[in-house]
Amino acid sequence: MSSNDFSFSSWPEFEKNTYDFLENLNFMSSEKELDALALRIAIYYDIEETVIFPFCFSNGLIKKAYEMKLSLEINGYPCSSES
Repeated sequence: MSSNDFSFSSWPEFEKNTYDFLENLNFMSSEKELDALALRIAIYYDIEETVIFPFCFSNGLIKKAYEMKLSLEINGYPCSSES
């Protein structure tokens, strides 16, 4: 999802999609395969922008990641339209 497409009203949909992804991953994988995996969220933004992107995950999503022993990584990456 690009910053051009994202609005904070989309957050519940983003979280639901993330939760559903984790549910499917948990269903299709063994616990050993999931060990030491990370849920990574990458934010790409224009180098001319100042980006403030607050995260507010529900208890259910945090509990699901905890139960699956996933770490959570959130990173921002500047980019330009020239690349």
